[in-house]
Amino acid sequence: MGGEPPDEGGRVTVCRQSPDGSTQELLAAPWDARSRVHEYGGGAWTAVGETLVFVQYDDQRLYRLTPGGSPEPITPAVDPALSVRFGDLSASHDGSHVICVRETLAAQDVVRDIVSILVDGDGGDSRKVEHLAGGSRFVAFPRQSPDGSRLAWISWEHPQMPWDGTELLISERDEHGGYGAPRVVLGSTTESVLQPEWLDDGSLAVISDRSGWWNLYRLPLGSDGPEAPHPDRPEALHPGEHEVGGPLWKLRPRWFGVLPGNRLLAVRTRGVDTLCLVDLATGTVRDLDLPGLETVTLVDVEAEGRRALIVGGGAREPGDCARWTWRPARSPRCGCSPRASRPPRTSPPPSRGPSSTSRAARSTPSSTRLTTRRSRARPTSSPRTS
Repeated sequence: MGGEPPDEGGRVTVCRQSPDGSTQELLAAPWDARSRVHEYGGGAWTAVGETLVFVQYDDQRLYRLTPGGSPEPITPAVDPALSVRFGDLSASHDGSHVICVRETLAAQDVVRDIVSILVDGDGGDSRKVEHLAGGSRFVAFPRQSPDGSRLAWISWEHPQMPWDGTELLISERDEHGGYGAPRVVLGSTTESVLQPEWLDDGSLAVISDRSGWWNLYRLPLGSDGPEAPHPDRPEALHPGEHEVGGPLWKLRPRWFGVLPGNRLLAVRTRGVDTLCLVDLATGTVRDLDLPGLETVTLVDVEAEGRRALIVGGGAREPGDCARWTWRPARSPRCGCSPRASRPPRTSPPPSRGPSSTSRAARSTPSSTRLTTRRSRARPTSSPRTS
């Protein structure tokens, strides 16, 4: 759970919810889990087992927090002439590293790449930060395959906007343990591809707007490139005049999650949001009953696929966090638990004048915000255009 405590000037804390529903704040002030990649940030923390890894706002270094311990840096301090930022954090396939986007700003240039950082590393050792991929002006959604043999991500170039066109790239492990030259498997300057997620070691679920709507697709991959269906004709999973996707304002948004049993949990939008289950084996789609919720943001899905965290609201339902639980043995219906309570304050708020609006989001491993509408009207400017 990540959220902004009221009266603390936008500081983002991270909390953990116990099975009994109680919450515990993990990051007390002045710790502040916020990324500045692309200025808007996103994906500023992730859970790696019982360890929390997060971006500290004031210095933009990565820190780890183990149970009962205090935050320790795992990336080195940088030259004052540079600004190095991290975002879009996720755990590696074996849990030993964090895979993320790195943004390095110098006086005259900015470089963005995908890096791997040892969770148990020493913050003074720059060798623990390994470059994996790059070569594009913008990168997002770095995803390792379950066996670690492949790396997927999307990229786009200035002045392209990610809602206009992006490319999905795949890189294979080489004999030296790194990743080789990437190949483009989907997307173009006129096709927006978002959120690649591995279904298994050889296939991806991905969002594309090739039909004029952001829809879900499945893309099998071969050793030398995409196999059948042809890469120009990826398999549509839930086609229609609706959106599963949106503008990439911040890193690590989530419009669908992969569930066990060959299913996806997705948010479909056309006027209002609908949470639905997509069965990949049969092609059937089942809408889930969420009374009163007209806006739904999918935050994350447990690895077991039994529960998901969402943020939702409606005309008569205030926006807040909820836990969705799948109970196939007990009932053919799915539903949400009562709204989770916010944790008690662990330190007195600083004196900052009028309080700011409080927002909360629940996630493992990424944070999110409540969105009131996702429409096809595209933005006219990007979070960062350089």
